Amino acid sequence: SLAAAEVLREIGAVAVEPLVAALGNKNKSVSAYAAMVLEDIGPPSVEPLIMALKSKDRRTRILTVRALGHIGDERAAKVGYPAAGDLAELVTDIDPEFRTAYSVMKTVLTVLSPQVDAAIALLDKGIRHIDWWKLHFLQGYSYFHEKGDYRRAAEQIRLAATLPGGPPYPP
Repeated sequence: SLAAAEVLREIGAVAVEPLVAALGNKNKSVSAYAAMVLEDIGPPSVEPLIMALKSKDRRTRILTVRALGHIGDERAAKVGYPAAGDLAELVTDIDPEFRTAYSVMKTVLTVLSPQVDAAIALLDKGIRHIDWWKLHFLQGYSYFHEKGDYRRAAEQIRLAATLPGGPPYPP
């Protein structure tokens, strides 16, 4: 409840560990309030939240990223973006045809994370839902640049060139 959240906010740093544990609560209201209170407590929450990024529970990791983002502490930035794949999956589960999510998150997953296999899996998911030349092109780039798989890279670039709006590469 809002009253309980206010009491925990007042307690401050002593409440951090139980609040981090509450991020995994099955009751979505409880876990959301826990994230908000951790955000308000601020810097004392950072280290336990960084540890929570390793949770097996996707919702816990997403709430943890949100809390760390709101706190804005340098320690969190040094960890990188381990939950970027979770966020990409969540957004594309909600809207599997959201083109921008695939193209932007491919870059986040390969440059900022780095989670190359997750980026390739995300692009595969996008290709299953929309036949957009850019997804094939990005997939080809990933295979070429990040994986060194030149055969698969050539296949994807060739596919990109055959689709409407695709780049004019020779087949």
